[in-house]
Amino acid sequence: MAQFLLMDGIFNNTFLGLQLYIWVMLALFLLGVGTYAVWYFFFWVPLTPVHGHFTAHVSKINSALTFDENLNFVMRSEKKSKLIFDEKVSEARERQKDWEVAPSGLIGRVLNDLIFDGGKWTDLNSPVRAEIERIAAGYNELNPDDEIHTLEKFYRRLCEEKLGPCPTIKRTYKVDWKRIDFAIPPDHVQTQWDGYLGQLARKMNEDVATDMSMYAYLILGISGLICLGMLVIKFLK
Repeated sequence: MAQFLLMDGIFNNTFLGLQLYIWVMLALFLLGVGTYAVWYFFFWVPLTPVHGHFTAHVSKINSALTFDENLNFVMRSEKKSKLIFDEKVSEARERQKDWEVAPSGLIGRVLNDLIFDGGKWTDLNSPVRAEIERIAAGYNELNPDDEIHTLEKFYRRLCEEKLGPCPTIKRTYKVDWKRIDFAIPPDHVQTQWDGYLGQLARKMNEDVATDMSMYAYLILGISGLICLGMLVIKFLK
């Protein structure tokens, strides 16, 4: 067994058949795993709807709020929300040439678009998406100077009837008006509505911050104790 020389070798004593320094290493390992688990389940998982926005921030590309026919949304990175083929955004821009960037707004430092998708075009596992990729691939082989790498351009060429018959791909879809009225009431006063949305956002943020701050302080406290213990051990060496 290895010998641990700190504090006159006190960590070389055994407990339940193992030297104390092994128990300390095991405790630190479990603390690290536990800290990661707390961060993952209480910080990262609750932010699942905006993971795409984080990815867009890191990759320095756009993100998009992608709505379904019920106006429920998921925030995706530009690659997940627009690209038909699995490749880098920079390469797709170069090959498509007429890449259009028309952001709807700015969230943090990331340009953000709004995409309404009622036909599962953005669902990477849907049969519709597979059909879109198949048709676009065939079009790109015949039109190397006008390649399609975004759903927006695919839709334009579809409406221009340049892709041939596509009976399984719908150009339009219906949205329940009740859902629209609930999301944006037709008779609201803009200033009052903005104030309501602001209050709602602040309340949600405060609720989340209260829950998360407790775990953050716990992690910081345990980390501080570990650092203090390491300093004490170093000076007692």
